[in-house]
Amino acid sequence: MRSNIMDDETQPARRFVKARLLEIQRCADDLQRCARWALQEIARLDEIRIRRWRCVHCGYVICFTKPATIEGCGKCAMCGGTKFAPDGEIKAEEAAAKDTPVPDGKGKPLSD
Repeated sequence: MRSNIMDDETQPARRFVKARLLEIQRCADDLQRCARWALQEIARLDEIRIRRWRCVHCGYVICFTKPATIEGCGKCAMCGGTKFAPDGEIKAEEAAAKDTPVPDGKGKPLSD
């Protein structure tokens, strides 16, 4: 008879612990889902495919007939550099650094 009294007294505590464990499990599942999504986004961003890549060192633009990844650029034909950025990004960064208008399509700043 003593065991029934003990079970009755511990029942609310067990329910509380079980509820907390279920809540922690839901949180862990949410974290796992978010981490999986973040890793997929990182992988997707690594696979940027565009037609025009600009050499960071000399500004030479490599043009492709089909969108290509940065690995497809290889080395720059002008300076042999291996760092490239999408064509529009370098122009905008340079213009912001110099406080000049955004360059035209030929890479030269617009004249006032």
